[in-house]
Amino acid sequence: SRRVGILQNAHAKRLRDLEIISDDKEEESPWPSVGTFFLLKASAKIFPVTDKKHYVVTPVNLLLGQILSQTPVMSSADLALGVAIAGLLLENGIEAKRVAPEALGFLASVIRLFSNNPENFALPSFESTYHLPNFQDLRNNLQKKKWELEAVPNLKLESQFLSNDDAIVAGAILKSVLHVVGAFANALQ
Repeated sequence: SRRVGILQNAHAKRLRDLEIISDDKEEESPWPSVGTFFLLKASAKIFPVTDKKHYVVTPVNLLLGQILSQTPVMSSADLALGVAIAGLLLENGIEAKRVAPEALGFLASVIRLFSNNPENFALPSFESTYHLPNFQDLRNNLQKKKWELEAVPNLKLESQFLSNDDAIVAGAILKSVLHVVGAFANALQ
C-alpha cells in the first residue's frame, strides 16, 4: 500500500508539472510508464480483488480511476495506455461485481474521439484532445481506410508501434476499446 501511495504522489506531481511546462519545450507524458502499469496489473493477480476493502487492491483501483479521469490524453501512446488501464480496472471490478465509472467514461470518450461529433464527452479532458492535430490525423486516416476486422492488428504498448499516427494504430485502439466493452458487457450478463 505504501508503494501505491508513492505512485499516487508521483502521478500528482506529473500532473502539476504538466501545468508548468511551457509550450516551446518537449512535453513529457503525465501517464504512468508501461512498467508501472504492469506493476499495478500484477497487484490484481497477487492480491484478492473480491475483498470489499483490501489494503493494496483498493488503493490500486482508486489510483487507476484517478489516472483515467484526471490525466490528459496528448498522444496515441497515452490513449493506448488509457485503454489498457480501463480494461484492467474493469477486469478488477468484474470479479468483485463492481462497476468502474471512470473506465466506462474513458472508453466512451475514446469512441467519441474517433467520431465526427466532438460534443458530449464523458470526460472533460477529452474536449481539448479532440482538436489536437495528431488526433485529427488519426481520425481522418481511420475514416479513409476500408476495414475488415480480421485485418486490424491487436493493440501493442510498444513505442515503435504507437509512434505511427496512422490508421493502423487508430484501428487497433478502437478494436481494443470495442473488445473491452464487449467483454465487460458479456461478464455482466
